[in-house]
Amino acid sequence: MNVLQHRENFGRIILMYGSRSPDDLMYSYNLEEWQNIDGFETFITVDNPTPDWKGHSGIITTLLDKMELPVDDTVAFVCGPPIMFNAVIKEMMDRGISDEHIISILERHMKCGVGKCQHCGIGQTLVCTDGPVYTYRQIKTLGEQI
Repeated sequence: MNVLQHRENFGRIILMYGSRSPDDLMYSYNLEEWQNIDGFETFITVDNPTPDWKGHSGIITTLLDKMELPVDDTVAFVCGPPIMFNAVIKEMMDRGISDEHIISILERHMKCGVGKCQHCGIGQTLVCTDGPVYTYRQIKTLGEQI
């Protein structure tokens, strides 16, 4: 289901999008369109702005100070480099979002994709067969830092 086409079923949708630099922004051709959709709030930041960058600068968690999150109705989907996960998840939990409502994609290099080689193992789970999508409650039980 395309969330943007069916956004009336979801209420308010917030995209927090961070990148190293403006040149590294994916979907740059869609960003202006997304920013003009009612009920779809788009917050963009870059770590290393270029001289012509007019948007927000700073790490992704600095965007949280720019918005009010309705804690009871929020489900956070976190994806990106693992180094960012811990900071974003901590900020979400500090704001009262439950670990069951924080959902993350764990990425591991997968060789076989069917669980035989166990190359994608994290603690007691195989990302290729058990994931790659996990709630933070599940991630906390894996016994390994993400």
